[in-house]
Amino acid sequence: MSKKETFGGVWTIEKLDILSKYLDFYTTALKNQNFRKIYVDGFAGEGEITLRNGQKIEGSASIALNIGLPFDRYYFIELNTKKAKKLELLKYSRKDRNITIINSDANIALQSLVLNTDWRYSRGVFFVDPFATQTEWKTLKVISDTGSIDLWFLFPFYAVNRLFAKDKEQIVLWKDRLNNCFGGNDWEDVIYKKKEAVQLSIFEGEQFESDFEKVGTDSIIKYVTNKLKTIFPYVAPNPRIFKNEKNSIMFILFFMTSSKNPKAQVLASKCAEHILKTKE
Repeated sequence: MSKKETFGGVWTIEKLDILSKYLDFYTTALKNQNFRKIYVDGFAGEGEITLRNGQKIEGSASIALNIGLPFDRYYFIELNTKKAKKLELLKYSRKDRNITIINSDANIALQSLVLNTDWRYSRGVFFVDPFATQTEWKTLKVISDTGSIDLWFLFPFYAVNRLFAKDKEQIVLWKDRLNNCFGGNDWEDVIYKKKEAVQLSIFEGEQFESDFEKVGTDSIIKYVTNKLKTIFPYVAPNPRIFKNEKNSIMFILFFMTSSKNPKAQVLASKCAEHILKTKE
């Protein structure tokens, strides 16, 4: 790997295209409303991405700044100090935008930002795009409690699935991390099912207690979706699934809105569902 971080591919472009389309829709839809419009990027990077093939593209921070109708406030959160400094340069180059750079852990910064904003007079779009299992369930819950935020959340399926070891006994090493991801340990009863008992003894009628086995990919995706539905009033039913060249699922891009207003839900859901199902 070169000194400049390189990653991603076609799915990275897809993800950012989805974000760009929704941000354009969002600011246009709210242009005549008096709410203060806020955009928050929880893992903002440095404003530019170099893909594995050498192609350079705008990162999520730059995309958000370049939409036609801007947000009133932008918050870019980035833990890596070098990347945060590059975001400061981006901020300096865009004096036409009201930008705050936060060099901090995303969970701490997101929770603090949410709890210190008066959401009666503000509305927002949050983009939470971790590369692994950094995002805590507590953070998602704080966002959902506002009733005023639309959230695009890139769920790190590959990273989480690796923690779901095939042998249930091995997950003791990762229990705390998984509990942080899902806000408790209810995942154990969903992800691991008992195998049917098989008669193994030479003694007639004697059976060994069955082992646990890990459920399949579809069941895991269903669990994650249903779990998100326990805190968000609306979760789009068609999340975008991103796979690698070996056809393994890497990430799942979910859209959720915390609004309990039926009209707001309908408006957001129609746009998000259309964007998610449309591939160019």
